[in-house]
Amino acid sequence: VLGRLARAAPAPAGKQPVTMRAYKVTVRTSDVRWAGTDAKVSVRLIGAEGKTTSMRILENDSNNFERNAEDVFVVRDVDVGAVSRVEIKHDGRGVGSDWHLASVEVRVLDADGKDAAKSKSVFFFCDDWVKENAPVTLEAETGGGGRAKYKITVHTSDKRWAGTDASVTARLLGEADGVSSETAFFNMENSANNFERGRVDEFLIDARDVGVVQGIEIKMDNSGLGAAWHLRAVSVAKASAPDDATHFDHDDWLDGKTPSVLLRTSDPAKKATVRYVITSLTSDLRGAGTDAGVSIVLFGEKGETDALLLESSADNFRRGKKDVFNVDAPDVGKIIRVRLGHDNKGSFFGDDASWHCASLEITNTATDETCAFAVNRWFAEDKPPNLTSQVLVPGDAAAAESLCGYKIVAHTSDVRGAGTDANVTLALVGEDEDGDRVAMGPFPLETSADDFKRGAVDTFRAEGPFMKKIVSATVAHDGAGFFGGSDWHLKMLEVTKDASGSGAAPKVTFWCDALVTKDTPMTLTASDGAPKPANDRRRYKVTTRTSADRGSGTDANVFVEIFGERGSTGRRPLDTSADNFARGATDVFVFESPFLGEIQSVKIGHDNSGFGPAWKLDEVLVEDTTADLEAPEWHRSRAFRADAWLDASKAPFATELELTPSDGVFSQRAKVEMTDYTVTVRTSDLPDAGTDASVSIELVGSEGATGWTKLGSSGHTFRKGAADEIQIAGADVGVVERVSLKHDGTGRRGKWHLASLDVRHDGTGAVSKFSCDKWLKNENGVVAETTLEAAAGSGETTTFNYRVDVTTGSRMGAGTDSKVTIGIHCEGMAQAWFPALEQRDDHFESGATDTFVFSRPDELPGKITAVTLTCADAGVFGDSWFCEKVVVSSLAKGTEWVFHCGDWVGKQGTRLEQGILASVSVEDEAKAAEAASKAAGDAGAGADAAA
Repeated sequence: VLGRLARAAPAPAGKQPVTMRAYKVTVRTSDVRWAGTDAKVSVRLIGAEGKTTSMRILENDSNNFERNAEDVFVVRDVDVGAVSRVEIKHDGRGVGSDWHLASVEVRVLDADGKDAAKSKSVFFFCDDWVKENAPVTLEAETGGGGRAKYKITVHTSDKRWAGTDASVTARLLGEADGVSSETAFFNMENSANNFERGRVDEFLIDARDVGVVQGIEIKMDNSGLGAAWHLRAVSVAKASAPDDATHFDHDDWLDGKTPSVLLRTSDPAKKATVRYVITSLTSDLRGAGTDAGVSIVLFGEKGETDALLLESSADNFRRGKKDVFNVDAPDVGKIIRVRLGHDNKGSFFGDDASWHCASLEITNTATDETCAFAVNRWFAEDKPPNLTSQVLVPGDAAAAESLCGYKIVAHTSDVRGAGTDANVTLALVGEDEDGDRVAMGPFPLETSADDFKRGAVDTFRAEGPFMKKIVSATVAHDGAGFFGGSDWHLKMLEVTKDASGSGAAPKVTFWCDALVTKDTPMTLTASDGAPKPANDRRRYKVTTRTSADRGSGTDANVFVEIFGERGSTGRRPLDTSADNFARGATDVFVFESPFLGEIQSVKIGHDNSGFGPAWKLDEVLVEDTTADLEAPEWHRSRAFRADAWLDASKAPFATELELTPSDGVFSQRAKVEMTDYTVTVRTSDLPDAGTDASVSIELVGSEGATGWTKLGSSGHTFRKGAADEIQIAGADVGVVERVSLKHDGTGRRGKWHLASLDVRHDGTGAVSKFSCDKWLKNENGVVAETTLEAAAGSGETTTFNYRVDVTTGSRMGAGTDSKVTIGIHCEGMAQAWFPALEQRDDHFESGATDTFVFSRPDELPGKITAVTLTCADAGVFGDSWFCEKVVVSSLAKGTEWVFHCGDWVGKQGTRLEQGILASVSVEDEAKAAEAASKAAGDAGAGADAAA
């Protein structure tokens, strides 16, 4: 075919033959959002003398005209001579048919289908949208033409509100062979996150080759919320030479008033800039943070900068926070001093603009020189030195060569009135590497409103000059506080220098053990060792273990008091974390107290505050960590078993417990097994027999007692002649032999005539029966209470109980609220057993395992062979419940069968077979062993007979 691309077509007699020609048409779709099209595209070529081809459809692939694509077509039509124009259009088919055309390139092919030797490409630039049935006529590029790919890098400034959601376009200006050239405007957009604050965006643009790039014009359409845009810089390079880029600095806003800017390389050169990394540390003091606008001016050997705003996020200058800022500014050479300050404007809510800066560090990234400033002062109108802007010099505040971090630990004495609300300050004096005197402070010690409480250990951090040796510490306070209780009894101070510096000093201890009074500084000298306290004080460690039962954790404020032969510790709060006393958690607390001698008891409780204050405590361990190893065990450690609720609404209805030492060892005692009981209460059919009082029950059996538990929910009424079936949970006491009942006499009917009650152990099915037939009423303020003994024959298992555990899958939409039925198939049964499910709204939730216990008057006769499941309603997309597995257990025999499902269940039903026997009862094992033995004996006898 290609051999016949250029030939003369036959012509009628007397007519010149028509010359045919093959053209290579290259179409480039723009790289902008939604630029591509699925419409049918057609083109017509027009020659310089007016000859035209027919309108030809361009199509050779199902993916023609995709975004940023280059499609090549061969068009065979009449020879129009030198192509000077093209007409192009599309039919608007498909979704989103509008098409953004970048350019068209036309080249003549020779007879072999190759680029003709003397032929040159003719370029037609569009860089615009082509609409449905709206042909576009493009004129040939006359300036030499040619295409080039440009890599354009855009730097958005790293300052507040610098980013924009507006649409940004640009065009390049250049010069080739002394002729000026420019591209059409092109969109810069390749991500939904273009032009975000501090972002660097890169775009690969296919456009007219403008030769040497001399300028770029950038426009934004001011659309979107917060459209204003702070453009820092742009660089342009050809994709073939990415390292040979032309840079354009702007560092200014584009907004509604100035929506465009033309940047040229011929602009007067700005003063050389460098990047400074500025690190500020806000002090860890109350009120140290600020919402004010903080700025800095740098003064150096080569000049000074303008005020540089320090701002990188909405959370800058928070208390105790270190902030890092990358700032581009003129190179001022070696920094001599800085002016640091803020605009004294607080937040929208009128918060204090005051700021306490601990330190400042500035690094010139061009020279890698760093200078440090030990600031440690307020920038505020109402706090000394009452200035919002101050001049600092490197090493300011101590003329130190470098900064060093210090950790200060203050131990407030554990004596009455020891704590203070006053504002405490500390000054340190030491020696540097050369033995010269170095001072630091006074600086405030403050982290929270709860600093310096009685018996507390508070930790503070500060920065200051490097001290090889710390000699003395001076503490003082201003006497502020409530009711004149400002004096502070300080036990000791510990100062530790950060180990990051060379020659790091060990912890230095300053013993005080004295009262520090208002406006009377106390200077303490470093101690070589800890002096022996004047009185015999001990450090006690208290370990609590919260139960792992559901709802056992508490948010209330917990306290403890330890009693010994010499006295008590007094009530001590237990609080080291917001996560103390979580379900199943072990928490450790340490405090000091005078020596108690033998530890005899503890009182532990809470204030019933917070959301869900109820707390179930397993046990408590008290240890004297300072006791001699030779001391008796009861002096060194005592364990206290609780296993009780501290809850005003649960038995024993108290938020405090007093515990005596237990015989067992902490954390080694057996866990109390829990089970469910079903209590059937029958109220007599007598006048006024019913009650709405709060009724409680305690079950006592061969294995212990449950403790008092409420019967029924709050407000439950036991009506005349009614039988109420109530399920309770408690310790597994074995066969229930005795019950105690009481009520509080509240409500409109404060007395109650109980006929009888039954207690069923849901784990074993054993039922204990109790007869009462008497009134329970409060008399003379004494709570009505009675104890009943089980009737003869009680405790025997009269039914056979089976437990069914159903696990719903954890995938999306696995749960169901529809009615679920379960059928159990067994050897020796003609029909399946369908136990009645008491289904609640919270059953069959995604990822949950639901447990059901069923009773039968007779035992299932044999092996469980299958389980059938149905779900009453279908879901929107099919079956509505995804079942993971079903486990069927015989509570009497201990056998357990597991049936795996792992599929959706609907109203058509699912049958699960091939269950796994997960556990076997002792009885079944014995029967199986006996059967195997008998089979072996029979086989042996048969072999003997054959022999």
